[in-house]
Amino acid sequence: MQFRKLLFGMVMLAVTYGVMECLSYAMWYYAFGRGFSFADAAQKRDDALQDLQSQNGEQPAFKIASNGTVPHPYLGFVYDPSLSKDPLVKKYGFLAENDPFIASKDVNTAIVAITGGSVAEQFFTSMHQRLHESMEKLPGFQGKKIDVIMLGRGMYHQPQQLFSVSYYLMQGGRLDMLINLDGFNEITGEMEEREQGIYPAFPFAWRELFSGASDPANLPKLGEIVMWKHCQYAAIATFEPLQFSVTASTLSMLINSYCNKNAVLAEEALQHSSSPTLPYFIAGPGTMHDASQKDVLDFAIRMWQQASEQLDALAKLDHFTYFHFLQPDQYVAGSKVLSEEEKKTAYDPKNTRYSHIAATYPLLEAGIAQLRAEGVNAYSLTRIYKSEARTVYRDACCHLNDLGNEIMANAIAGQIAQDIKAH
Repeated sequence: MQFRKLLFGMVMLAVTYGVMECLSYAMWYYAFGRGFSFADAAQKRDDALQDLQSQNGEQPAFKIASNGTVPHPYLGFVYDPSLSKDPLVKKYGFLAENDPFIASKDVNTAIVAITGGSVAEQFFTSMHQRLHESMEKLPGFQGKKIDVIMLGRGMYHQPQQLFSVSYYLMQGGRLDMLINLDGFNEITGEMEEREQGIYPAFPFAWRELFSGASDPANLPKLGEIVMWKHCQYAAIATFEPLQFSVTASTLSMLINSYCNKNAVLAEEALQHSSSPTLPYFIAGPGTMHDASQKDVLDFAIRMWQQASEQLDALAKLDHFTYFHFLQPDQYVAGSKVLSEEEKKTAYDPKNTRYSHIAATYPLLEAGIAQLRAEGVNAYSLTRIYKSEARTVYRDACCHLNDLGNEIMANAIAGQIAQDIKAH
């Protein structure tokens, strides 16, 4: 009798688990637009962890508040290596495979640097080993050890890339090649700073970096953002031992998405809670407070082009090769046929932060063409996914999954090889 009860209980438990797995499979399809696979779940989990660890998502205040970001007297902000969880963060506050100043002393080491914002930083994180294979085949790099470093980070926009490269070189660092991958932040960061009453050339989230000094009332909002991000960590860590289960994987990603959505809302509330008057060291000169949106955009694009021209001049002065690539973006008209998953999780044209991308990206492409006419190795990557039907974008901003980064790495490596062999 006891055995029958035990057997019945086990059967009911198995049936209940099976029903939950089937329902979770259906829920996954509804939430993400395609059938569940453990490989897909693992990719989403890795993407979420990458965002949380490097903090290159869309919530600048959280990055300022909780991931080891600290003010820098020349560059705006960098990582504090004693606080960051990323082992690639080196003592000078950026990511690198090895200490670049030590590598600079070795004539048998070729140093390749990447600069830009969050797309560039995530490209470095996922593709720096892949770049070794490409660089080792190039004339001038064969037989040398390759070191790849990052001279930029999430939220950077020009002139921060220019300053970070200059600062590195001024201290005795050496470069053999610089790859600048940017564009998105230049037409969103400046606009958002201007909307908050901050000079557009100042670093993104500059007010949040000094929230205690500018407005102590912002501290509870920062705490709320941190709370939701810790919720994301908990959702991933709690269910990770149960990743063999469809139910556990689905719950983990749904809770992660819910917490991230609330973090975004808290971030937006923080960004719109400007103090009536901001001190000069946060607001800047105030010369563009009354500028129109077009004037701010013209200013941002002009500064972006001039910064690239300065980087090219630095390359000629310090004898390294410079390449400038305009990053791809899903809001550029005709650049990609979005997958069903991308339509659900990586496309939000009603969001005011992205609604102007389609209209402004052609201005960046025109800027790239002008730079190339001036002799700069400048190229647009906006069409590299035109024939790719698979999912490459993993959020509504601009960030890429591994496939997207791999396709971009092939495009960048191919263009670099073509240019170097031509010369």
